[in-house]
Amino acid sequence: MKMSRLRAAAMLAAGAVLLTACSSGGSSGAAPSGGPEGDPIKIGYALAQTGFASGVVGPTAEVAQAWTKWVNAEGGIGGRPVEIVVRDTAATPATALTAVKELVEQEGVVAVMVGDGASESGLRDYLAGSDVAVLEVQSFDPKMFSALPNFFATSTTDKYVHSGYAEAAAAAGGKSIAFAVCAEVAACAQAGEVSEELAPGLDMKYTGTVKVTGSQPSFTAECLKLNQSDTEWIGMALDFSVTGTRMASDCLQQGYTGGFVVGSGSVNGGLDEVPDAKFTGPMNGFPWWVDDAPVAQYRDVMAEFAPDVPITGTWQTSTWTGLEMFRKALAGHTAEGLTRQQVIDAYGTIKDETLGGLLPQPVTYTAGEPAPPVSCYWIYSYTGGSGEFENIQKGKSGNGLTTDLASSCYDGPPFS
Repeated sequence: MKMSRLRAAAMLAAGAVLLTACSSGGSSGAAPSGGPEGDPIKIGYALAQTGFASGVVGPTAEVAQAWTKWVNAEGGIGGRPVEIVVRDTAATPATALTAVKELVEQEGVVAVMVGDGASESGLRDYLAGSDVAVLEVQSFDPKMFSALPNFFATSTTDKYVHSGYAEAAAAAGGKSIAFAVCAEVAACAQAGEVSEELAPGLDMKYTGTVKVTGSQPSFTAECLKLNQSDTEWIGMALDFSVTGTRMASDCLQQGYTGGFVVGSGSVNGGLDEVPDAKFTGPMNGFPWWVDDAPVAQYRDVMAEFAPDVPITGTWQTSTWTGLEMFRKALAGHTAEGLTRQQVIDAYGTIKDETLGGLLPQPVTYTAGEPAPPVSCYWIYSYTGGSGEFENIQKGKSGNGLTTDLASSCYDGPPFS
């Protein structure tokens, strides 16, 4: 096992900043003077700016806008400016469907991104039947990305993120794991189910699942139950910034001495709200603190075009990666008259692409076929308040790198 220790205090400080996301009808500014010309290439972004998990997801709209400003400053795509058209899904299926239909049918977007784990399943049939490319931010529905031909996966397929919880706990020396899962979203329970299945093959004991909601006044009963079952690591498949921080604090107050497995979009400044707590987990977006050139570029762009926006979290880095894959697919394309079908065809030219290591493994898209599952991820270790992350590179590097951006891959027992 290779470990690399990197300091990220400045990034965590930025991650603690909560900003108001752009308005529901917002879009990026016009191209700079002397820059790209012509009608903009429009990408729609439907995300939860309000409602469940909006505190985590909301800032990604500003990440997308910063990317747009940077791309336009660099000459656009095919000489044309890029525009992000944002709509708020409010984390409710009906509002999300209305928002996506407006983007596809009225705004003339050539591609759509969705950032709403609570509502995405209700968009599946409509988007699958459309002629638009669907770009991944993060997805929790196994029947969307890696299942439908116009959905282009760039982050770790959800079932492998779930497997990463148990693998991360095992890599940290754990012998038992339990799960606290959100009651608001059915998909949250899948993390516990996968870990329960995998635990025996990792020489670990699965000690139970508890369901919690963000509206609970306390988590004393759940914490006592887990503590009495000799749980060494508590996996948290929930909105960590709202619910997980309170539950972790409650458990520590009840005498819990183990750690917390927190993954994906919850890996942000919220970890510091529980000082001295032990954290580990899988990340389906690249680690923002490492010094590899593609990551440094992400930080530089955000510092220039959105200096007050939090950059710490895999919702943010996954948004960046999804957009960078769009730019890669259309590199060299003469954008005049760009159609939705041309965008989909352009993705079909992507072969063994890692975007310099921003992807956890090489990705290939084949025309007319679903994207292959992404089974690699990054495993982090962190102590609340320390400002210092570790990237635990376990086994063979998934993206082929030997630097601090090297990823890990699932290598546990087969699971359904």
